[in-house]
Amino acid sequence: MGSPPIYIFVYGTLQDLEVYNEVLRRYGRADLVDFNGEGRQKVILKGHLRRRVKGRHYPGMCQGTAFDLVTGTLMKMSPEHVEALLKILDKFETEEYQRVQLDHALLRTDLIENDAIVFTYLWLGGPETLEAGDWDLQEFMKSHRETFLQTER
Repeated sequence: MGSPPIYIFVYGTLQDLEVYNEVLRRYGRADLVDFNGEGRQKVILKGHLRRRVKGRHYPGMCQGTAFDLVTGTLMKMSPEHVEALLKILDKFETEEYQRVQLDHALLRTDLIENDAIVFTYLWLGGPETLEAGDWDLQEFMKSHRETFLQTER
């Protein structure tokens, strides 16, 4: 029996394939660029909330109530690249975020294996550093993607 499958749940800028691939390039792993988004699926995470970080164009996510939902993207990681990808994502997310393992029962999907491991990154800045209202991926892609790609991390 092999290792359990490993996924990453992204809920912000990394949902944008262009941003995700640029992050891989910047951290020296252009060989891992995902040209077609295979293995990516839209899912909903229960019990968490996502808000735009004040003064920034990206979101933070923290635990919420049982009624809070976050729409994001679940990406399956190739076993041979898990360690490299997690190192890149840890650097990209900086000390403002903490990588945590999710209870995949909180994900509204039946497309992942029962023994799967799912990671995500929680915002450590506290709720007072987040704006009211949900962060919007389409708005980011339309209005802020280019600036983000030129200036962030």
